[in-house]
Amino acid sequence: YAGKQISEISLPNNALLIAIYNDDELMIPHGDTLIEAGQDILAFGDEQAIGKLNEIFVS
Repeated sequence: YAGKQISEISLPNNALLIAIYNDDELMIPHGDTLIEAGQDILAFGDEQAIGKLNEIFVS
């Protein structure tokens, strides 16, 4: 999903992306935020949603 905007990714309904860490920069994500390789993503959700996020982003 690197190079895609968050709005282009099918995220689970019970998940919320809270922040994206890029080197020493912290960003609050929006729909037009680009996902880049090497970023750390802080998310909140139930166990199923977090599992799905891991499938999406950890590949």
